Amino acid sequence: MAENSDQELWESADGWKAAAIALAIGTPCVCAFFFPWVYASASDGQMLQRVQIVGSLAAFGVALVTFCTVVWRGLISTQQAKLQRLQIDKLSIQIAATDENNLAALLQKGAELIADVTKPGPVGAGLATLQAVVTAPNAKFAIEAMNLVADYIQTHHSFAQTGVAYQSAAAVLQAGEKIQRKSDRILRFEESQDDEWEFAWWYPIHGVRKVIYRGGHIFPADFPTNVARNARFEKVAFVGGGVSIDGRFVGCSFERCRIEQISERDAFVRGKFKDCDFSGAKLSFFHEDDLRDLQLGRNYFLPTSPPVFDGEVDWTVWLNTEAPPDDEIPF
Repeated sequence: MAENSDQELWESADGWKAAAIALAIGTPCVCAFFFPWVYASASDGQMLQRVQIVGSLAAFGVALVTFCTVVWRGLISTQQAKLQRLQIDKLSIQIAATDENNLAALLQKGAELIADVTKPGPVGAGLATLQAVVTAPNAKFAIEAMNLVADYIQTHHSFAQTGVAYQSAAAVLQAGEKIQRKSDRILRFEESQDDEWEFAWWYPIHGVRKVIYRGGHIFPADFPTNVARNARFEKVAFVGGGVSIDGRFVGCSFERCRIEQISERDAFVRGKFKDCDFSGAKLSFFHEDDLRDLQLGRNYFLPTSPPVFDGEVDWTVWLNTEAPPDDEIPF
């Protein structure tokens, strides 16, 4: 369709060009044809009148030549601009194709470099290469690159979030999340049972679909709300900080935490609490019969700010009314 329009445009331009040339040639010829008539005037007044008529005719012819020339140049300029735009579009397509080929090559190279974990240097280079793909303006391979990094973390760092390589990999995923890109992987971190003297401390990881933590320890203050909502905690020990407990917490323990809210019955019934502050905690979604004695765990509330519960509850039966002495709380 575009080619037909282009052809018609060129033919139209040629027509206006031909008209301009014809008028440019015809106007003097026509005026010359009237010269004998002008010279045959019987008086000076008559000659002046005839000269004015021929002059007007010549001026009209020149105006027609100018008009045809302007239209012809306008059509030529329009067509040239259109051709230039087509050339730019083709060049843009070529650049985009080259860019995608380069990104594909980087993706492959990065995957190859992180495959051999016995070589820390190449692994670091591979993660840097994949980050370039993740943060590239062209997002065609960004998710694939983030999936590769997530798979690397799952394979080599699922028992401990430690080491330079892990930090570099986590930084790649976080860089992707900052520009609204996210891996579709679900990561699972689980405390190793090989060494009973070593504790696994978990930290938030960004840029993945979901994270599941099993065992280990967490400082709630390290987990932003938006990250915690994207995670599930199974038998994890939370130490210090404020916690809002819901269905994402399964069989977890809480020590020296500030309980802000509990909205899941099983999380409360199966959870373990020690030295926790329940002052002003919002308790919902379970019956009063589910309440249990938490005094033995030295859990407490301030009398001026009792827990919020739908019903009349004597909290002094279930909780202590003062915090345990600081020197009795080992950190």
